[in-house]
Amino acid sequence: MDIMKKLLTIFALLLLGACGGEYTGLGSVDLHVTSITFRDSDPATITGTLPSGKPAEFVLAVDSAQVVGIAFQLSPQADTSGFSEANNLAGFPVSVSRGLTQGVATVTMQHTGLSWSPGYTIEAEGSTRRIFASALLNNTTEQVWQADTINLLDPENNPVTTATGRITVRPGTYPIPWWNAPAGAPEAVITYGWPVHGRWNPMIAVYCPSAGRVENWTQSVYQRNDTLWFPADSLIELDLTWQQFPGKYHCFMDAVSLTDQEMYWRIIWPETLPRGADIEPGIDSFNLVPGESVTILYKEIY
Repeated sequence: MDIMKKLLTIFALLLLGACGGEYTGLGSVDLHVTSITFRDSDPATITGTLPSGKPAEFVLAVDSAQVVGIAFQLSPQADTSGFSEANNLAGFPVSVSRGLTQGVATVTMQHTGLSWSPGYTIEAEGSTRRIFASALLNNTTEQVWQADTINLLDPENNPVTTATGRITVRPGTYPIPWWNAPAGAPEAVITYGWPVHGRWNPMIAVYCPSAGRVENWTQSVYQRNDTLWFPADSLIELDLTWQQFPGKYHCFMDAVSLTDQEMYWRIIWPETLPRGADIEPGIDSFNLVPGESVTILYKEIY
């Protein structure tokens, strides 16, 4: 049965080619794309119109390896002949509805290979600094897409932002500027229990009171009050050892530099730990030279 289905598909495509070959099978070419809605993962929702008409033939020609589903909205007078056969041959669900559309078919396509993620960078401008936020559009479809509107959703499908204008999305990662804001000097900080519970977290804290919307679902940046916090595990390695004594532990935190620059680190000591211990803090800050390590002693009192 599968072999027969493939043969019928090939025959339908050959027949289409004999009738003029209006469709390439590439949505970026065959559709006039009006909007693309990107999510953090597949699929993206592509909305557009079908200038050449013949939606059933478009279904047969489209690359089924990248399409999850297609929905058409047609005018009441549109010819739907061939849709039943096209739906049977397609490797994805196809739906048809009648609407107020006059003449040109409206297409909504669920397409894999298109996603987005937020990106944040700190850049110096003379003696001042700014944080630049970008929407990174990831395109692995090997197609060049153009759309009038780009919509970005978070992992819960809530709207994040929208970009308008005739936007080109080429294969690879394509950044769209989002917002930028003045920022203070980055500060290297070690804090316990945030953003990751139960561990010491090296972070770069940047004062940025006028920051725009911050998306922390990539775990590449966090926002607390008027400060942005960037994980800094790539800059320092922290190893813990303990010595037990009656009613307390002596804790040794070894800090090893992972960079080629000397860095000043500040420690934010908690008063207590979630497991009930009181903290007797050690030093508040230290300099860390490349290739060297520093050991910080503190105590957990029970």
